[in-house]
Amino acid sequence: SYSFCTLLTGEMMFAMMAAALVVAEAPPCKTFAEIYGNGKNLCEKMWGDAFVYVKPEDGPAYDMWWGGGPNPNDDVTKTLHDKGVNFFDYDPEANSVTKCLDSHHKHSPSPTANMTECQVWSDNNCCKKETVRSADALNEAYGKEYHWNRCGELSDSCKRYFVYEACLYECDPAAALWRRFLTHENATAHPRHYNNSDPNERNKWELYKMPIKAGTCDGWYEACKNDLFCSLDSGNYFSCAKEYVRHDNTASNDDDSLPPGWIAVISGLCVLFLAITCYLIYIITKEKQGKPVFYQPVAASEAAANHPEAVEMSKPESTAGQETA
Repeated sequence: SYSFCTLLTGEMMFAMMAAALVVAEAPPCKTFAEIYGNGKNLCEKMWGDAFVYVKPEDGPAYDMWWGGGPNPNDDVTKTLHDKGVNFFDYDPEANSVTKCLDSHHKHSPSPTANMTECQVWSDNNCCKKETVRSADALNEAYGKEYHWNRCGELSDSCKRYFVYEACLYECDPAAALWRRFLTHENATAHPRHYNNSDPNERNKWELYKMPIKAGTCDGWYEACKNDLFCSLDSGNYFSCAKEYVRHDNTASNDDDSLPPGWIAVISGLCVLFLAITCYLIYIITKEKQGKPVFYQPVAASEAAANHPEAVEMSKPESTAGQETA
């Protein structure tokens, strides 16, 4: 019984410690400088294969923000098309994109009045107004696993670059030309054609190798290099999001749940109670076997040697009389 209790107590302690570690575990956080080291790595690793870092001498590339006026990214698309890039969902005569990405987007580009965020795209965009109503709305659009501040609040300058990237993705029609899996009816023979029979592997929302100005990537890095971000898988946002989902599902985030500290205290008390119970069983078992833990009976021969007068007095009277006679 005692061996069983010892084993059970040990297993309970191990299970509770393992459970506590699982709940407490979260993706590691490091500074942008530690994770990426430069703007090129930031743009080409944070979003997987979404962006390519392009220097001015290497060709035309898109920007994530500009000071106002006509969208300069429209000219980038035209230049790339004229250089031989084959775009689907693009009308070269009108220099316009005909279909948006498939996520929180409109079906096709159109103007939006009174935009409060991403306003430089107001003349022609793919974003729904409620999606881009504020920086907080952009941060929360795809669930808490994609919150850019999971490692703590970002500096204002760093956060602005996350807003710029989100605005480019949500609003710029050109983003749809760089979808990872092509949905156009004329793209069925393309190796990256979207196949809805396998939605876990192919999707309608992911970008693929969209060229981004090196200056934008470098500016993003400089603005964020001292801020903290998820460092899992070299700072890959998608890998981090998957791990945050796993972490959030194992942790209890309800307001009515006990704090982790109290859970640890209660777990410790349960283990202590079980240990005391098992020890009592051990004591009782030893008593029944005639081997008490706290009292050892003195052997009769030892008692006679040490106290002969007590033995003499304990003899029956008849026996004592016979010996006298």
